[in-house]
Amino acid sequence: GEDKNNNGVRDDFEELILSSELAERTKQHALQAARAYGHALTLHMTGETISHAQAHQAMQHLIFAEKCRRQYAKEDGVSWRESDYYNDIDRLEASFMSDYYLAEIVGEDKSYVFPKDSCQALANAVGAVE
Repeated sequence: GEDKNNNGVRDDFEELILSSELAERTKQHALQAARAYGHALTLHMTGETISHAQAHQAMQHLIFAEKCRRQYAKEDGVSWRESDYYNDIDRLEASFMSDYYLAEIVGEDKSYVFPKDSCQALANAVGAVE
C-alpha cells in the first residue's frame, strides 16, 4: 500500500487508526507497530539476503509491538487490531511468509528482551511517527 507522507506507515492503516476512538497514546503506538510490521514485510519481500542481526531485530520489534498491543487491551479494554494492518489475503499471506523467513534466519537464538514497558521499548526502537 501507499505511504504518501513517507512516515513508514501505510496510508490506509494510518487513516483507520487516526480516525478511531483509541486514546492518543494508543494511536501513536499503533502507528509505531505498523512501522514494525511494514519493516518486517519489507525485509522478506525485497528478496535480498539479510543478516541474523537484522532478522533478530525485526522479530524483537514485532514482539514489542504485540506486547504493547496487549498491554493497551488489558489497561484500556481496547487496542488496535493487527488484522487491520494485514487486511487482505495477500497481506496476511505475506505476514506468515515474513514471520517464517525471519524465524528461519534467527534459528535457535531466542535471546529476546521482554521489558516491563513494551510500548516505550517500541517507541525507542522505531521512533515517533509524524
